[in-house]
This record gives sequence, C-alpha cells and structure tokens, in this order.
Amino acid sequence: MGDGKLLMVIDCDAGIDDAQAIMIALSQPHVKILAITCVLGNISSTNQVCLNVLRILKVCGKLGKIPVHRGAEKYILPRHSAFDSTGVHGDDGLGDTPDPNAPDDSHIESKHGVNALIDLVRQHPGQLTLVALGPLTNLALAARLDSEFSKNIKELILMGGNTAGRGNITISAEFNFYADPEAAQIVLNDFDCPVYINGWELSIKSAIEWTWYKQYLETKTRKAEFLKIITRKRIHDYEFKLESFIFQSKDLFLNYGWNVPDAVAMMVAIDRRAILEMEQRHATVELNGTYSRGQMVVDWADHLPNRKISTIVTKIDMGILMAMMSKSIE
Repeated sequence: MGDGKLLMVIDCDAGIDDAQAIMIALSQPHVKILAITCVLGNISSTNQVCLNVLRILKVCGKLGKIPVHRGAEKYILPRHSAFDSTGVHGDDGLGDTPDPNAPDDSHIESKHGVNALIDLVRQHPGQLTLVALGPLTNLALAARLDSEFSKNIKELILMGGNTAGRGNITISAEFNFYADPEAAQIVLNDFDCPVYINGWELSIKSAIEWTWYKQYLETKTRKAEFLKIITRKRIHDYEFKLESFIFQSKDLFLNYGWNVPDAVAMMVAIDRRAILEMEQRHATVELNGTYSRGQMVVDWADHLPNRKISTIVTKIDMGILMAMMSKSIE
C-alpha cells in the first residue's frame, strides 16, 4: 500500500445498509476509497443509486472527493419483473426521505462503472480491496471484458449468499445473489483473487442489540441524524411487527436484533481481526432450480475437487463492529 493506506473500491446498490457501510469506510483514516461504482439492486434505477451515494458523501463531507460511477442498469439475464427491495429501503432507497438540497447527477462520472473497475484494477494491480455490497453484475461484466481483472484484485469482500438454504427474498435465496445469480456464479467460480463471503446467516447472527442501536441513532451529530431519518420508516415497520406478536414478551422485544449486513462486510474488509470463525470452502450458485434459483450452494464435503475456494465468514467480533459503527457517526 506504500503510504499505509488500505486502497478500496466500493460497488453498491445504495440502500439504507449500504449507507451505514459507506459511512464506516469513510470514517477510517487508513482507508482510501478510490471510487464507488453503482449497480442495480435495492432500487430499480442505477441512476438513483448514484444519487443516493452522492447524498451519503455530502453528509460525510466527501462530495466531489470520491468519484461515483453509474454501472450496470440490467442484470446479466434478468428474469424478474420490477424486482427490487423498495419495500425495505423505500422507493428512493433511502427510506423515502427526499432532501431538497441533495446533489444532482452532474456529480456522476461519465465513465461507466464497469470500465472504471477495470481501469482502477489495472492502475493498482494487486493493491485494491474490492467491497461488493449489492448484486455482482458489475464485477461479472468486468471479468468478462478483461480476463486479467480478478487476478489483479488484492481481495474481494462481498455481502451475499446463504449457507443453509434459508432465504430472505425467496424460500431459499439471499437477495443479492438472487437478483443476479449468473453474476454471482461467475464471481464464485471464476475469480482468481481471495474472496470473503459474508452471507445472510452471518448477518442474522451478528444483529445489533436493539436498545443499543436505538440509543446509537440518538447521538447528536449530523451523520447520526441522517441515519435516523433514512431508517425511520423501516424502524417503525420493524417495531410494529415485533409488537404485533401477541406472545412476544417485553424483554425479548427490547433485546431483539437489528440487521446490518453491509456494515458487517465492510468491517471484515477493514479489519480482518474481526473474523472469529470461518470456513474455507468451494461455493457456487444454483441457476436452474424451481425453488432454489439464486441459492448459494457450499461444497461442505469436498465433492467437487480442484474448485475455487472462498472464505465463508461465520462469526465476527461484535465489539469491533459496534466500535466502527460508533466512529462512523462522530
């Protein structure tokens, strides 16, 4: 890294949890974000993803200092009708909380996100940490356009996939992999750099204790207020669902967890000491199953020899996660 900086590129679909992750990265003095590339995912417009990233950068005082690139606007083989996660993140991806003073698209770079990824990796061979927080379309396209792309990435840390066949968007698949399973399969099967998978089960196990999270949002800073505003609707829906369980005890309600999957992946990218347990396994993605399309399939018994091995993170240090979250809103 030369100057001691962790050189990072973030590829994201800029929903609420992406905002948290980006803010964590921006708060770490040894992390240098070279660019943020945007992909279709949580919301149905890649341009809106870019606008959301610009808004996050503005809140953190980084607008104009980090290039933002518009990437893929369609999945490799789209099979979904108006598929997105607006029910969780809002129609605009940030909780339906418009800002009349938000940056406009004149701040978006003209270079396509896929080309930006290829160029950055060529300019910094073996030095870039690539953090993927959304569907993997941009990465798969970059690998198809440049056969040396993945060989020259230092490491890829991604949020996506699931290990137990229990999905969060279908009965068996996690959202990011289900959105573009062909892209996920390309990345897991063909990438020639170390790959760290932070899946849905890890996110569930690493949920932030509910009372801590609510107190965290009450911190009196501009960044905390931004997070509080964009999560307000989601928190309201979340609390309503919890309270609607007739047999839910008050103590259980107060200690229920808040999922921060992208923040977990970002923490792993920034500090590898945060990994407490992991598995080294080949993982791929089911493309054709009637009920299992998009499900990550892990070769637990080594039935497929000589396949690409990924690091599947299974347990993290919650103290490091909460410390990074706290720093991100200072």
